[in-house]
Amino acid sequence: KAASPAQFRQLRHEKVRGMVMSLASFCGSDPSEELKESLLSLFHPHDACTAIPETEAKKLASIAVSAAKILAKPGSALSRLLGTEEGERVAEQLMLVYSCNSFEGGRIYRNLSRVNHSCNPNAVVVQGENEDESLLKAACEIRPGDELSISYIGKYLFASFPIRQQLLS
Repeated sequence: KAASPAQFRQLRHEKVRGMVMSLASFCGSDPSEELKESLLSLFHPHDACTAIPETEAKKLASIAVSAAKILAKPGSALSRLLGTEEGERVAEQLMLVYSCNSFEGGRIYRNLSRVNHSCNPNAVVVQGENEDESLLKAACEIRPGDELSISYIGKYLFASFPIRQQLLS
């Protein structure tokens, strides 16, 4: 069963909210140039994002930039970033990285966010010893040279095909 128009609007609203929150959090953390470059290295505009179509993600990122400009406190790191065309471009890229690479709770990991999805994954993501740590654990034998893969849909991996398709579309 496809999402209703009201459900789709709610999903779009939540995605834009998450983008704005991730950008505000990024700016509020006073990121180093190394961290900024590391996050932007996850930006691949021509790769397909399984969460939402690329054109939709770009449209939502543009809406989120506009919302962030309205919400940014004058003089804040966020308003300084959004005060230039280059800053807006970087903000949009960061929000697209969030859109396609974040884990539950909006977390983005330097290496873990690069792992691809499979409906037959060979690894799982588990919480580490503290709340900010996630670990990649083998779910089966993995030989040297095998691509690591996880399920982007968690417990829904075992749901029916139509439900999995809807979650990944």
